Amino acid sequence: TETVPATTVVPSSVVTPTEPVTPIIKIRNVVRNGGFEAGFQPNELGYHWKGFNNGNADFSYHIDDWPLVVPEGEYAQLIEIKNAQEPDRYFGIYQTVHVLPGEDYAFSMQGLVRTNTGNVDETSYGYRMEVGVDLDGARNWEKVDNWVELPWDEQLRVQDSFRFDVYTETLTAKTDQITIFIRAWKKWADSGEGDYDVDDIQLVGPVLVKPPAPEIPVTGDSPTIWDNIRVWATVALLLLLVAGALWRFGWKKT
Repeated sequence: TETVPATTVVPSSVVTPTEPVTPIIKIRNVVRNGGFEAGFQPNELGYHWKGFNNGNADFSYHIDDWPLVVPEGEYAQLIEIKNAQEPDRYFGIYQTVHVLPGEDYAFSMQGLVRTNTGNVDETSYGYRMEVGVDLDGARNWEKVDNWVELPWDEQLRVQDSFRFDVYTETLTAKTDQITIFIRAWKKWADSGEGDYDVDDIQLVGPVLVKPPAPEIPVTGDSPTIWDNIRVWATVALLLLLVAGALWRFGWKKT
């Protein structure tokens, strides 16, 4: 029997397998929309944040764009409590972020507390802010047992300038998630109103970042202008041959 030689197919391009992408560690703020510049939900709570309260008061979130009370950027988150029917009314926000277990993270935020009197002696320190953390990433604010009362004394609601207070602390991650809780606290049952502005919320530390995959190298020559000229010249020659054959055929018939 006759042996037919195998046909060798030469590909026009050869794709080289890529190396696996290895994540790298960078230092970043892991809080999303901590400056509230990324926008707000319909209830005027910043995107990526969730809220909580313990009832029996009037609670509302507001977009605060008054430059005098916005420490960074164009917007801050305003948390408002008024008309408390019971003492110790709480209204807050929280966010769960991804971290690396065992690593240290620097938490910081700016803000201020405003009331009609602007005087802690007159209100008996009735309007305060607190920060709490769940190092396991849980989302139940009522089970947080490490609330820190911030030394942010209230200021008059409307005035020509304000003092921006700052709070910082270092957190060590236990798991791959941390939940940050920030709450406004109205201590007394009365019709008074507290306006609590928060902004520039950060939790800065190491995160895993997956770099973009390298481009796939492709071998083989790309078509050049001379390749295109040769193609069109071949087409033109074929058209001339066909036209000549038709002309000769018509001449013979005559």
